[in-house]
Amino acid sequence: MQIQNSRFRRILRHNVEALNFELTYKCNLSCRHCLQGSGEKRDMKPQLGTKAITSIIDQANSAGLIKKGINFTGGEPLLFRPDIFQLISHVRDSGKFTRLNTNGSWDRNPTDLVRELKKSGLTMLAISLDGLEQTHDKNRGKPGLFRRVMDIIESCQREALMVRVIATGVKEDEKQALIDLISNAGIYVDPDINTNGVNGTSYSGLGFKEEVDIGRSAKKLPRLPPEITWDDSLLHQQSLLCKGLGFVSPSFLHIAPDGGVRGCNFAPGLENLGNLANESLETIFERFPNDPVTKTFIDHIYRETGAITLAAKRLFRPKAYRQFSHPCTALAVLAKLIQGEKKDLDENSIMGLNLAVARSLGLY
Repeated sequence: MQIQNSRFRRILRHNVEALNFELTYKCNLSCRHCLQGSGEKRDMKPQLGTKAITSIIDQANSAGLIKKGINFTGGEPLLFRPDIFQLISHVRDSGKFTRLNTNGSWDRNPTDLVRELKKSGLTMLAISLDGLEQTHDKNRGKPGLFRRVMDIIESCQREALMVRVIATGVKEDEKQALIDLISNAGIYVDPDINTNGVNGTSYSGLGFKEEVDIGRSAKKLPRLPPEITWDDSLLHQQSLLCKGLGFVSPSFLHIAPDGGVRGCNFAPGLENLGNLANESLETIFERFPNDPVTKTFIDHIYRETGAITLAAKRLFRPKAYRQFSHPCTALAVLAKLIQGEKKDLDENSIMGLNLAVARSLGLY
């Protein structure tokens, strides 16, 4: 077992290529597809300070974990993390790629802010655009935001700052028009892009992103029991890009505002790998294969024990949830159930655990 554990520690070290810092869950918008959902409540926990974050970046750099760099996201870090420019500069001084996600709804002049971001050392600005003007402004709940985003994109072009346009949940009948709009604005569009999304990885330019029924997206769904098949077919659904490996050999480590670490982006609130507010990355790596969530996925995927199916039968109670269908949602639910599992759970306790998980993901 020790030899096998060493193997999975090596897999984790080899596969992690970047850190994704969720610097804050505070945001000035309430977007319809937001994964964080009720993340504002989780933001009441103490956040990692500047010194703690720069220390984590240094640890990760020394361990070779930021081959592709650092991503800063939120919430809206440009409004609620006044140290964002200092953090970007620290990554630049480490010689690594830095990306910042924003909704673009800040009050500052776009050109002035883009210049300051570039001066701080930002490599790429990632900005959201979820369709054409009427659709985007409606989804984001802010009239005029579409035109502001286009102004920011234009500023990035003038200042030679790379830009990534993230288009989430775009209507099928708007995709081609959005491709044409972005292309005409001088932004790179992957030649393999089509109305179903991007083939392969595109680090700049336009990229489509599908909605996952977690957080606010889940609230659009009818109140019906979820129809999920808890067997190997779950891990082979086309929309599940990681095939479950996000819990075993993630390419990103996602770090919550309070320091909680997880491998899956679609399981907000999960801190199964540990917490960097009170322990080191090295400690997290050492414990990694024995974490109950990780072990369940290792046993199922590598040892073919049917562990995911068995855990679902033991813990999952469909009546606790709204209808959901995306496989990422199913795996996020199961991971949070496994993390919350205690010894000798009775039926009432299991149902209570399911209700807590459902509420945390917006599925209740």
